[in-house]
Amino acid sequence: MTHYTPWIGQGACGFDAAGLLYPIEPPKEESQRYIVAVNHEQYMGSELCGACVEITGPTGATVTARMTDKCPGCSRGDLDVSPDTFAQLADPNVGKVQISWEIVPCPATSLNDMRYLVTEGSTVDWLEIRVEKPILPVVGLSVQTVESVKALERNAANGWVGVGLKLDGEQMDVKVDFVDGSSVIQTGIPISASSQGNLVAPKSAGTRQGGSGYVPDSVMRVTSTDPKARNCSASAGDGWSPPVTQQQNDGFTLRGRFLPFLLSMGALSVVLADAQ
Repeated sequence: MTHYTPWIGQGACGFDAAGLLYPIEPPKEESQRYIVAVNHEQYMGSELCGACVEITGPTGATVTARMTDKCPGCSRGDLDVSPDTFAQLADPNVGKVQISWEIVPCPATSLNDMRYLVTEGSTVDWLEIRVEKPILPVVGLSVQTVESVKALERNAANGWVGVGLKLDGEQMDVKVDFVDGSSVIQTGIPISASSQGNLVAPKSAGTRQGGSGYVPDSVMRVTSTDPKARNCSASAGDGWSPPVTQQQNDGFTLRGRFLPFLLSMGALSVVLADAQ
């Protein structure tokens, strides 16, 4: 693990547009202070954006941070973290330390905390939107249009994009699919020009439904078996196969791509365990 000053550059996840990375002055909110850039391979085309990771340092100290960026020069298993994150685990003067890390449900985050960043220039026909402060990694996002429900495609900058949508009016309803198989429908998200470029809250936070992948209290541990990944401890795979599959629910499509993709990478071992 190494550390860097995020506000010098632009976060690959696109959260900087909403002021979620380091501002000019040192940040006060924990969500801004404890952030992480993951190595390019495990960034997985932005699929880890917004995920929370618990990092264990060389002394056993832990800190939970949110993934907001990628580190193109980092090896598989490596993390590049904000100075505040590093300081919770080791002396920043050391510069580089051995760690282990795992993806965990974001602490003190509820459906009411979720916000949306609508890209400027979005219309009822073309839309790019980002989900901020999700409770778990997001694997799918769909919107209700005049004609039907349409799934958006995620780009490498963590934006969910739709073309030819025919949205109804200046607000939209979205369904967010989480990595554990659960989902939530949130309504009344403005797409008007006055709201674009700003974090907006839905009128209704909705109720989380389903969750066949693993229970919310579970932890997904991601460790690397690649000896070149100096900063992530190795473990053997247990042959576990994820139950997240293609399925239909409330007219929206659940795309459980995240866990199968992790398992398809030979250098990763995914283990689920109850968080005690």
